[in-house]
Amino acid sequence: MNAAREAEKEAALDQCIERMLAGEPWQANVPEGADDEVFQLMAVAERIYAVAGVTAAPEASRRLRIRKRLDAPRSLLRQIAFYRLPYLPALWIRPEAC
Repeated sequence: MNAAREAEKEAALDQCIERMLAGEPWQANVPEGADDEVFQLMAVAERIYAVAGVTAAPEASRRLRIRKRLDAPRSLLRQIAFYRLPYLPALWIRPEAC
């Protein structure tokens, strides 16, 4: 029962966000059965949307530096992804891997 209620809240929130992004007044079209949590989350969503509208994107040179850092062969992300699987125990703990 609780999972169904959470799914309803998520669907209501999704509809409200879609209306907000489309420029429509979401308050007038809140789905029936939405509770106060949807209104609270939409208040946060409106603030984030407003901040995103006035925040300038980083300049191209900075984006390029960040991309190069992430794509570097010895970057931390690549080391984690290719050389160490964090969900597997060390080899000495798994004798079948030796």
